[in-house]
Amino acid sequence: LSKEDRSTERIIRTLSGSNEGLYVMDDAGRVGDARRGAPARMVCSHSMLPLKTGWQIAKKITTLAAAYGVGRELQLTQNIKELRELSSDALKDILDPFAPIPSNDIFQWIANLDVYHSIAASRNELKQAQAYLESKSRVQNLLSKGLEFPVSFRVELNPFRLEVKQNGLSFPVNQLSDGTRSFLSWQLDYLMRASRVNWADPAESALAPGLILVDEIDVHLHPEWQRRVMKAVSELLPATYIIATTHSPFILGATDEAQVFRIAKDKQGSLSVKAGFEELYGYPADLVLEKAFVPSLYPLELEKKLSELSELARKVAAGLATSKEKKQHDKLMHELALVNPWLRSLLTLERK
Repeated sequence: LSKEDRSTERIIRTLSGSNEGLYVMDDAGRVGDARRGAPARMVCSHSMLPLKTGWQIAKKITTLAAAYGVGRELQLTQNIKELRELSSDALKDILDPFAPIPSNDIFQWIANLDVYHSIAASRNELKQAQAYLESKSRVQNLLSKGLEFPVSFRVELNPFRLEVKQNGLSFPVNQLSDGTRSFLSWQLDYLMRASRVNWADPAESALAPGLILVDEIDVHLHPEWQRRVMKAVSELLPATYIIATTHSPFILGATDEAQVFRIAKDKQGSLSVKAGFEELYGYPADLVLEKAFVPSLYPLELEKKLSELSELARKVAAGLATSKEKKQHDKLMHELALVNPWLRSLLTLERK
């Protein structure tokens, strides 16, 4: 946090030998020390702020950052309760890409919204009841827009459980496809956390500014979803910067208004970064593959034969080929024409 920002507590972490020191400074400049093992509390002008190692929950935040690795599995491992309060630390592991997605908390959060709505309605607290209903509807509408088919969450009774309604069919959470769960996992996690933190400027959680790092954003996604995932995410979280890695030509070919960098490793293991791949927007996937990922789309053995044929064809056309080279040229033409009809038609065009 900048030194000029006096509206929040500032967390300062120092290392002193093998002992970790944690401090908090409030607006008045008073410092609390949590250098000793037990959690400490410090009275500040507005609230009690617990200190502990790991993420600290500031009183007000202006931007939310999160990181998600490839193991972002949305898997319910315990039954949803009629009502269960979630962990007080909404930022726990939020920047650890190897931490598991808190699936149980995510679906409990959604179920809680239903329960809170029912409780408020039974007390005739209509404004509060409507607020809970709108919170859930907002999440459903945003995800439906991203997936381009209706998604809704429904609490069922006997036994109490949460099901996901997708394209008119209801499924237990764990029966959703890997692609659907991959798409929903980090976005639901981010929306849940954004709805629970204390924003300096009250705003819709999806509209609040943020930064999300996503490794292999295309993992488990069908190519059709890969073509629209970046556009869907930008509409879902319009004020959030997304930094994502991918090996998908479908994503690169369908992503505009973005900066695209290619990271490559040479034989010595050194990394290089090359910019300027935004120009791939609008290209078909096969051309994107050749320009950004691999030099050829053919299997290696076939690529060698095609390369040899190309060199021989150049000599034949120039009248420089020997008798042996002409025979090899004709042999390769015959062999390659038998591979598949598409290659045969391509070779026929080349000959003409």
